Amino acid sequence: ALSPRSINVNQLQSAGIRNPEALAFGSTTDDLILLVVYVLVASVLATVAGAVLPGQWGFFVPYLIGASTLVLLGIGSTNPGLLQGPKDAIGRLNPEYDRRLVRHEAAHFLAGYMLGVPVTEYNLNTPTGVSPHVEFGELMTPERMMERVPRDELNVMGPLAMSGLAAEGMQYEDVKGGQADLLQLQLLMDRAEPRMTPAEQQDFTRWSVYKAIELIKYNRRAHEALMEAMSEGKSVYDCILAIEKA
Repeated sequence: ALSPRSINVNQLQSAGIRNPEALAFGSTTDDLILLVVYVLVASVLATVAGAVLPGQWGFFVPYLIGASTLVLLGIGSTNPGLLQGPKDAIGRLNPEYDRRLVRHEAAHFLAGYMLGVPVTEYNLNTPTGVSPHVEFGELMTPERMMERVPRDELNVMGPLAMSGLAAEGMQYEDVKGGQADLLQLQLLMDRAEPRMTPAEQQDFTRWSVYKAIELIKYNRRAHEALMEAMSEGKSVYDCILAIEKA
């Protein structure tokens, strides 16, 4: 059985995380690029509208376009998930995006397999606004996600939730897909039975990352084989075969 223990930041770095501080805050690069692109496009549209539209329209339309930048900032600060689609579209312009994405999702898949949580489906090519994901059965069904979580189940779901973040952190200085993982883990810890104190939650989060690192390191060949299989769009069954043959 998995048994949580206290883990500090130095231990995470020694285990293989390049920049432990980046795990909690994620990468803001795509947010900055989105804002810059939006401001540039809005400025051009406002200038054109002011020059082309007659009368008061030439005043109000540029004003509304400029004000929309503040709306974008408001959405980004209150509900950033609504901007995930545009951010993903920008991220795909980076040649490394697909490799990072597959590494992240393959880690979740591998962790589910190794921890005994069946994978029911995965999807890397999702519609705009829907994040790539791996779906799990049993422990991670919508019904179960509304119930209290016994500590023994939480000890399994913690490393499972942190595996994608850990895989990115072991390869890159920043982590782009970790915020959703951290939110999922926080929702799980909030439903832990018995309840967890804030200090216990912090310790458990670090331990979950540490266990995920161990799992990936000890099964590195399986992770690489799984990344290749998922990149080729193979079925869940074929992906499991890739793990077992590695």
